[in-house]
Amino acid sequence: RRRHTRCSRDWSSDVCSSDLGFSLSFLPHNRAAQADDMRARLDLRQAETGLERTRNQIRLEVRNAIIGLLQARAQVSAASRAVELSLQTLDAEEKKLRAGTSVAYNVIRIERDVLNAQQAEVQARVNYAKARVELERATGMLLEHRGLSMDKFAAEVLAMVTANGSAAAAASR
Repeated sequence: RRRHTRCSRDWSSDVCSSDLGFSLSFLPHNRAAQADDMRARLDLRQAETGLERTRNQIRLEVRNAIIGLLQARAQVSAASRAVELSLQTLDAEEKKLRAGTSVAYNVIRIERDVLNAQQAEVQARVNYAKARVELERATGMLLEHRGLSMDKFAAEVLAMVTANGSAAAAASR
């Protein structure tokens, strides 16, 4: 809105005039830009949702890996105790055999039980090792705990490819 007043002196009279006006401006709709903006906002929301979903998945994997590790540790403890007890049972049965109050069949059966307990202990230790590796994988520490890095691995692969490429080029001559 503008208002402009002018006054001038003329020899015959004093004249004052006044003008009143307004201006209106509007931007034409830029539908393409609006669509691009909406698409970008939607992409951002989808990316944020995907990121949150990934974070939740990682939390779940870590939690499950910790539970698996604790269960595997308990299995190792139980299996070790079972081996101890089966060895004590075997020792007692061998003493009975020497004393003449048992038969060789019972000793052989208990020896088999000791072997089964030992096999279960070995399997429990394998499961524990796998559970540790799974926890390291879930937490992203697998390579680091083994003194490895992706950069070092990539450099080694590149060196092998380069060496193989040089050997192949020399062989083709």
